[in-house]
Amino acid sequence: MIDKEEEIILEDWSIVSFCSLPEIQKKYNLTITPFKKAEGRIAFRVHGDVESAINDIYSNRKVGINDYMKALRNVRGAIFTLRNLGRGQK
Repeated sequence: MIDKEEEIILEDWSIVSFCSLPEIQKKYNLTITPFKKAEGRIAFRVHGDVESAINDIYSNRKVGINDYMKALRNVRGAIFTLRNLGRGQK
């Protein structure tokens, strides 16, 4: 594997969920950081060989459904946590 370093901003939680699978993170040296954009939307900064990881999605790479569902729950949890951060404070 060629060591590619790039950073991309993603808002699609299904792609972020795939990229957050441990075997995908390890294979493509990915780090994923959620953040709140200025307009209030939640996005994810993905750093590493992002292009190859996304190509795995479109080549229909087989992954465990339980693993994917767990990653999906974690990503959605991060979205809700960031979205609610600061609410209820006066």
